[in-house]
Amino acid sequence: MKKRKGSLRMTVTMTVTTVLAVPLLTAAVVTVIYMREQTVVLREMIRGILTDFGYQEVPFDDTIWMCTSGNLSGQCYGHGFAIGHAQDILGHPFRLLAMFFIGFCIFIAIIVWVATGRLLRPVEEIRRQMTEITEHDLTRRVPVPRGRNEITELAATVNATLDRLEAAVEDNRRFVADASHELRSPIAALRTELEIATAYPELADWPTVVDAALADTHRLQHLATDLLLLARLDQTATAPVSDAVDLGAMLRDDTGRRRSRHAVTVDLPDHPAVVRGSRALLTQLLTNLLNNAERHATSRITIILRATDTVAVLDVADDGPGIAPQDRERIFDRFTRLDDVRTRETGGTGLGLPIARRIAAAHGGTLDAVDHHDGARFTARIPLASRESADAR
Repeated sequence: MKKRKGSLRMTVTMTVTTVLAVPLLTAAVVTVIYMREQTVVLREMIRGILTDFGYQEVPFDDTIWMCTSGNLSGQCYGHGFAIGHAQDILGHPFRLLAMFFIGFCIFIAIIVWVATGRLLRPVEEIRRQMTEITEHDLTRRVPVPRGRNEITELAATVNATLDRLEAAVEDNRRFVADASHELRSPIAALRTELEIATAYPELADWPTVVDAALADTHRLQHLATDLLLLARLDQTATAPVSDAVDLGAMLRDDTGRRRSRHAVTVDLPDHPAVVRGSRALLTQLLTNLLNNAERHATSRITIILRATDTVAVLDVADDGPGIAPQDRERIFDRFTRLDDVRTRETGGTGLGLPIARRIAAAHGGTLDAVDHHDGARFTARIPLASRESADAR
């Protein structure tokens, strides 16, 4: 990373210096060419003027002299002017200009190098902190520099991402711990029953033992199925398939097959309530809500389906003990059971409502526990399919 950082600073420095130096270099070259041309013109003008006044050229030591009298051996008599010296004197600004240009480029390069280093210092600090963050310590955060610029926004975005990552990892750890605990209980019960039966085979009621083992096995199978479905829902943001599903027809079929010990009232709309999604998942959502109502109802379950212009609203209510306001979000956490009305024997796996909410979210909808005058009520909202989709069905 150090090498990349230095390379970036070098690239920025060279780029900025080049951008500033190229116009200056172009102007300097044009100026040099123009001044050299003017020097030649000036020298010829001086030579012509001095020749008109009777001077003659006398070369001496690579320098041309204009003298009133002289000879070819380089001797000059009387008054003389070194024309070559004039050209050399005019050439001094060229060297000064070149030295100024080089110094200017070096100065700009130093300024850009220092400024880039100061600008990249927060990025280096963010990089250093990120390298020290591991899955065992997700509480650390990168420093957010002062000011309002892109680096500040980058640091804030990194911290927000770390917050979500920490929450996801903690949620996964709790899920693994809760799943292990939930699986351990039926396995321990099954093992105990079988060990007692095998230890005292002559006293065991084998039909009862087999029935109890089958019940524990079914519970384990149901729990494993719910865990797999929940894991699959956690990995996808939308429903895996997108079919046109009439919720009214699905409710009619499901309630017609279901056998309940309570009075079930179903209120369906006169027109179809068609949504797009997975029929299997939507059936699972309805089944979980009805199972929850069946478990807690005293004598009555009410199912109401209505459709607005944009959403289908499904209400499932029971006349049971209800849900306290402070528990209406907690019941959607995995393996949550309300102590006063739910146990492992009668309360299911504690995954039905979390699965139902995730199914609703996968279909672009919501599922909430809402106020109800007598018992509990769950309201699911699923967006309706477009008219073209409903007609295509």
